[in-house]
Amino acid sequence: MTVEGGLTFADLPWSPTLNYRHARFSADKAGTARNEAFDPLFFGLSRGLGTWFQGEVAANYAGPANSGNKVDRLELTLSPRADLSVTLQYWDIKSIGDGAELDGREIDLFAFWQINDNFTFVPLLGLYEPRGGDVKALQGNDRRNVYLQAVLLFNF
Repeated sequence: MTVEGGLTFADLPWSPTLNYRHARFSADKAGTARNEAFDPLFFGLSRGLGTWFQGEVAANYAGPANSGNKVDRLELTLSPRADLSVTLQYWDIKSIGDGAELDGREIDLFAFWQINDNFTFVPLLGLYEPRGGDVKALQGNDRRNVYLQAVLLFNF
């Protein structure tokens, strides 16, 4: 289940957009032969960062957090130019059901810079704080994670 809403302030400088999303992903039930967990199927970038996978760091290193949890995301996007948008996301991930304890909080800052008709540059800084027992065990500690990423997209 996903509920999402947003508001764009087009008359303000940089046209800020504020978006909130609540998603709930079913967990596998212990004691049954059938797997009831949500299956993300096409895991990845569908319509923007944080729309299909849940948190850049959490999805790539602490999860994936697309099963057995509820996720709240708050997002602010600014567009200072037609070819540039900058987004700040806050994630709160909480386990539900019998799934692994992948609780955590994350903050991501990234930009989309349309260099030309074919190339888009996407730098990202992600900070992730593990809070669930299973995710702390997986990474071997309870320290915050810092994640730096740079992606160059080519469209043809």
